[in-house]
Amino acid sequence: MLTAIEKYRLPISAGLLVLFLAWETANPFFAYFRGRPAERRRHGFRNLIFGAFNALLIPFGFVAAWTWAARTHHSDPQMDVTTATRLHVGEIAHCGSR
Repeated sequence: MLTAIEKYRLPISAGLLVLFLAWETANPFFAYFRGRPAERRRHGFRNLIFGAFNALLIPFGFVAAWTWAARTHHSDPQMDVTTATRLHVGEIAHCGSR
């Protein structure tokens, strides 16, 4: 069962992004953006496009890396316990951080 935060993570994150974007637009932290709304929009649009591109690109890169690692890992003709440590470092680190 999902907790409320896990269930509503995307809407909460999007809402906070919009809130902070409105706040930063009304009172820019950097003087460069004060009185320059067109530059602020261009800068924000460019960052959002890069963020969306990264969000779409990273899963494909992960799948490609996973496929390569699985082939390499499972093709070891002298497989022993050390084979797992060779390619499961990320999994081991992830499980150890819980």
